[in-house]
Amino acid sequence: MIPVLDIGGTHVTAALVEPAAGGPLVRARRRHPLDAHGAAPEILAAITGCAAALAAPPGAVWGVAVPGPFDYERGVGRFAGVGKFDALRGVDVGAALRAGLPGPPGAVVFRNDAECFLLGEWRSGAARGMSRCVGIALGTGVGSAFLGEGRVHRAGPGVPPEGRVDLLTLGGRPLEDSVSRRAIRAAYGEAGADVHTIAERARAGQARARRVLDEAFGGLGTVLGRRVDGIVAVPAGADQRHLAAAAAQGVLVVCASRPPAGFEADHVLVDDFGGARDATGRLIGLGHRRIGFLGPPAGVYTSTERLRGYRAALQAAGLPVAEHHLRQGQQEIGQAERAAAELLALPDPPTALFCSNNRNTIGAFRAVSAAGGETALAGFDDFELADALGVPLLIQAYDSDELGREAGRLLLGRLAGGAGDQPARRTVLPTRPVQYGVPRPVRTG
Repeated sequence: MIPVLDIGGTHVTAALVEPAAGGPLVRARRRHPLDAHGAAPEILAAITGCAAALAAPPGAVWGVAVPGPFDYERGVGRFAGVGKFDALRGVDVGAALRAGLPGPPGAVVFRNDAECFLLGEWRSGAARGMSRCVGIALGTGVGSAFLGEGRVHRAGPGVPPEGRVDLLTLGGRPLEDSVSRRAIRAAYGEAGADVHTIAERARAGQARARRVLDEAFGGLGTVLGRRVDGIVAVPAGADQRHLAAAAAQGVLVVCASRPPAGFEADHVLVDDFGGARDATGRLIGLGHRRIGFLGPPAGVYTSTERLRGYRAALQAAGLPVAEHHLRQGQQEIGQAERAAAELLALPDPPTALFCSNNRNTIGAFRAVSAAGGETALAGFDDFELADALGVPLLIQAYDSDELGREAGRLLLGRLAGGAGDQPARRTVLPTRPVQYGVPRPVRTG
């Protein structure tokens, strides 16, 4: 077992990793919060405290992934003007970890976190076997790595100074002023809303969240488009002019989760229509005839397809689509809870609800529980702790990792010339039903 640490701007992760032929296997993992703006003793205590939760073998060599600027050979912080870890500037982090890690350790080896990420993808992931690839790590800042024939390059054609995209500018300002956790949160302007929340709202169709992410990642695409050959993008909204502009300049673009709009490009989708149709059909198979629908705004591609699948299942079973049993526009769990409660309070309430994303599923669960828990639930997108809700729940799930891998394969195939001048390719990934608890048939009598 090899003990490893991944030190980020908001958290630290410790894991025990076992090398294997098909790729490394994570045997244990711990994740603790970390304040990158704290004092040096607090930061180091958070790191060693997370590591102490692992049963690391004595004398083991620890691998530590840490963002730059950092003296990786000596293990000394060189942070200055990057918005995090200022207290570690000049601190011998290596000595502190050798003294504080469990074991004690035989040695501590430091490596740039973005380089670790890209090397892992090159050895065992989407970039496996490719001669050239670029990795971008977005967090508190923006990290980068450039790989050629399995070696990290920090200089050369197409590589920014020191291999660091954070040294590049966008609109005359440092890139991290537009593309980073702090920049995205500031542009969104809501206290307490982190990037994952903003991304969820964008996927649910919120215009403000889509605009903020489009501007940030469109800017990143513009900068990278000057230096790289291809981009994998997950469009947050219908406005994809930044991607179309990159494609027009000869940059290869692959879209994931949503198709390209206004230009031709390879894309990987989830079978949103078929998955929603199958989940609704399973509710019909349990005897339900009044099935409600909860989803984000209708303008979102995934929501539109899932509503279409819901309607198709009802029509195939000869059941009417009761428009008053439909609620769309819910972007937050609380909104979904209120919408579900409205449906359950109708004179002819649905006996089952199909929810087209996980936030609507969670909101519906709360409303159903408050109403006595008699309504069956089905949802699209699996989520953590779905098995711990204590109610029967049918989830239509898909492999999000495979979505990314397939997008990477399409892009790398184009870069390698394997697709030639073929027209844009479309891949649709299947979904699968996951049943938590015993299915709840419709109550009679």
